[in-house]
Amino acid sequence: MKAYSPDLCAKIAQACDEGAASRRQLARQFRVSLAFIQKMLLRRRLTGSPAATAHTGGRRGLLDESGLELVARLIRQHNDLTLAELCERVASERGVRVSVPTMHRAVRRLELSHKKS
Repeated sequence: MKAYSPDLCAKIAQACDEGAASRRQLARQFRVSLAFIQKMLLRRRLTGSPAATAHTGGRRGLLDESGLELVARLIRQHNDLTLAELCERVASERGVRVSVPTMHRAVRRLELSHKKS
């Protein structure tokens, strides 16, 4: 879900500071949830800004650059390996167990074909 605009957060924070209405009434007026207003005010107390923080990017992948290089080398050397066999080879050489869907994404990221004839 997309974050609310910093302008909206500032308007809600200002309205809360002025005490013009209760938080429930402000939630109805600005068409946001009461929980959003409570979290936004907490964020302002902790960080000094009511605006949403930037997305941190999520979890890192199990295969880093050297892992992707290993996958590319394995495919070049043995182009008939299945994704499951690639997973086993990576586990034996790097000690990192990855699932078949993870290997599929790695092969796709490398723009290599995994189709076998």
